[in-house]
Amino acid sequence: MWLFFRPFDTVFFSSGRPFSMGVDSWTEGIFPPNPSTIAGALRSYLILSRGTVSDFYKRGYDDVGRITVDEKGEKHFSPGTMRIKGPLVFNEKFKIALFPIPLDLVVTKEKQRKQSKDSHRRSLYTLEFLKKPDFVVYPDDKPTHILWWRRKEQVENVQGFISDIGMESYLSGEIEIGEFFERGEVFVFENKIGIARDRIANVTREGHLYRIPMIRLNNDIGFLVEVTNVSMDDGKGVSCLGAERKVAQLKQVDVSNNLFHTSKGDFILNDGLFKIYLSTPAIFGKGWIPNWIDENTLEGEKNGLRLRLEACVVGKPIKVGGWDLANEKPKPVFRAVPAGSVYYFRVIDGKIEPDLVLRTFHFNTISDVLSEEGFGLSFVGSVKT
Repeated sequence: MWLFFRPFDTVFFSSGRPFSMGVDSWTEGIFPPNPSTIAGALRSYLILSRGTVSDFYKRGYDDVGRITVDEKGEKHFSPGTMRIKGPLVFNEKFKIALFPIPLDLVVTKEKQRKQSKDSHRRSLYTLEFLKKPDFVVYPDDKPTHILWWRRKEQVENVQGFISDIGMESYLSGEIEIGEFFERGEVFVFENKIGIARDRIANVTREGHLYRIPMIRLNNDIGFLVEVTNVSMDDGKGVSCLGAERKVAQLKQVDVSNNLFHTSKGDFILNDGLFKIYLSTPAIFGKGWIPNWIDENTLEGEKNGLRLRLEACVVGKPIKVGGWDLANEKPKPVFRAVPAGSVYYFRVIDGKIEPDLVLRTFHFNTISDVLSEEGFGLSFVGSVKT
C-alpha cells in the first residue's frame, strides 16, 4: 500500500540540532524529512483513528506497537509489524518520484556552463570508477578504488533531485544522466520570526526572539511511502506533520514504477561489481559502514553474498533523534549516513547471481537501526568499467 502525505501549509523538519528559546535565536531544518518523522505521523494517525491515546497506552496494537514497562518502571515503545519504505518526494499530478542527487554525480561549474553554447541546461555526469592511483594515499590502502573525473571540464557537486526517469538511467550505469530539479523547483523557504511571551505579565520575553526556516512545497508535491503489515480502513484522512505539527492530507495512491521492483531487467553485474544508492539516511553500527562489513578487510557477508567494499562516496553525517512521547524526554541521537551516499561493492566468492543481489539490496531498507521505519532505503545499480 502506497500512502501520500501532502501538507496544507508550510512545514518544518528539524535537523536534530538542539534548539532552546533564550539560548539559540535560530535553528536549521532539513528536507526531505527523516523517515522517523513520517513513521511518527502515521502511527499517530492510526492511533487516533482507532480510539484515544489512553486506549493505545492500555493495550497497544499489533501493527503500530505497544508501550511496555520494565522493572525500573521506565516505559519503552515496542515496534509492531508495520514496515515503511520511504519517504520519497513525489509529484502527485505527474506521478513522478524525486530522489536526492547521488553523491557520485557532478555537474560542470556554473561559470563554464554560462560560457558554453548549451547554456540553458545543466546535465549530471557519473564519476568514473577507477583503481586507486599510487599518488592517492589512504590509511592501510583501503579502499582500493576511487571515483574520479578525468575530463578537462571543472565540475562540482550540486544539491537537488533527479526524477525516477533519471534514476533509471543512473542505475543502468549511464555516464550522462541529464537534467535535474533544483531545490527551488520543489520547495521554497519562508522564514518564521517569533518571540516568546510571558503568559503571566502578558508581555514579550527579552532575549527570546527566534527564526525558523519553514518550508512551503510547490503545487502537487508531497511525500510518498510504501507501508506493509498494517491495517487501515479507508486509507485517507489528515495527520500532523513535522516539528510545528502542521496539518497534512494522507491518502492511499496507486503507484506503478519499475524502480520499485526487485526484478530489474537492465541490471548487469560487470565483473561482480555493483553499487548501492541510499535514498534515505541509514544508521550503521560502525559509523559509515554497516555491521556486517569487517572494518579491517572491508569484506563481509550479506544474505549468502560474500562482498568487498571497493569504493564509496559518503556525505557529512547527520543527526537523527526525536522526542520520546512515552517517557516525555528526547530520544537517543544517532549519527546517520545521509541520503545520496553511494557504495560500490564486488562479489568475491561463489556464483554471481544478479537476482540475489537485487533481492538482498534493491528497494530494501538496509539500516542497522530503525530499518522498519524506512531508514537506509537502497537501490541497486550497474557499474560500467
